[in-house]
This record gives sequence, structure tokens and C-alpha cells, in this order.
Amino acid sequence: MTTTTTFVSSLYQAFPQTKALSNDDLHELLTDEAYREAFVNTLPQVADKIESISKVAKDNETLAEKNQSLQPGLVQLRSETLAAFTEAEQLKARWKEIEKEQASLYQRFSASFLNLRLRHALVDQDDTSEALANAFIEGSRADTPSLDVSGTAGSNDRGARALEDFTREFKGARKVYHKRAIWSERWGRGEVSWRDD
Repeated sequence: MTTTTTFVSSLYQAFPQTKALSNDDLHELLTDEAYREAFVNTLPQVADKIESISKVAKDNETLAEKNQSLQPGLVQLRSETLAAFTEAEQLKARWKEIEKEQASLYQRFSASFLNLRLRHALVDQDDTSEALANAFIEGSRADTPSLDVSGTAGSNDRGARALEDFTREFKGARKVYHKRAIWSERWGRGEVSWRDD
């Protein structure tokens, strides 16, 4: 009996509400699960915990509803972000292509490339003027008959006009050649500079 008395006094200390119960009620409290659960739920500390848990659960439900209401906007924002990212990646790839094209275009205007073009143009102009001279010399030989001593005025006018035309054309070609040669020499001495902007 001492054990029972000790148990009951411990029970009274831990749960003062049990003092109001009869021995039959105490016995039923120990043996009946539903009764025990109903009694425990009436205890103030348990009721406080249940109320606290209910409040937290209600707050969680409110937050969950709020989060659910944000979901369509977030889904739309995610798809818009994905579309913007995809477009940015495409533009980035296109930018690389444009930079390559730009480098290729600018390469044609670089100082080294322009110097190379000037040297080629100088050689081409020299070849052009030499070809003019050779054509004139060959043409003069073909136009001059070997046995014609009469020397009519018409043939002299034609020859003089041909000589004037040749001289004018040859001088023009050599003038262009010498201008290019002067620029090439200046470039070689470092007197020609190009702005990169």
C-alpha cells in the first residue's frame, strides 16, 4: 500500500486536479485510455499547448495559402526569366558572331593591311605604265610601214595624235605611280600614322 500511497501523492503533486477525483475515478483514469486522454486534455498546461499548437497550425495554413496564392505569379516570373535568359544567351552568341565579322571588316582597314595594299597598288601601277609604254612602242612599229617614204600629212596627224594621247595617258599613270611611291617611302620612314578610332 505504501507504493500506491507514494504514487498517489506524486500524482497529486504533479497534477493537483486529480485530488478532486474519487478512487474509482483514479482507477478508471489508469485503465481507460479514452478517459485518460479526455482528462489530460482538460489540464491547463495541456490546453495551453494544444491552443499554442492550434495557433501555429493556423499560422502555417495562412502562410501556405499565401504561398499558394503567390505560385501563379512565381511560375509566370520563372517562365519569363527563362525566356529572358534564353534570349540573352542567343544574343550573346550573336554578339560573338558580330565581333568576328567586325574584326574581319576592321582588319581590312588596319595599318599593316593598308600598307600591303599600297605596295601592291604601287607594283600594279608600275606594271600598268610599263604595259602602256610597251603597247605604244609595239603599236608604233606596227603602224609604221617599212617601205612608205611618201609620208602623207594624214598619217603624220594620226601619229602626232597617238603620241599626244600616249604621252598624256603615260604621264597620268606615272603620276599615280610616283604619288604611291612617295606615300610608300614615307610610310617606310614612319611618317604616316593611322588613328585606331
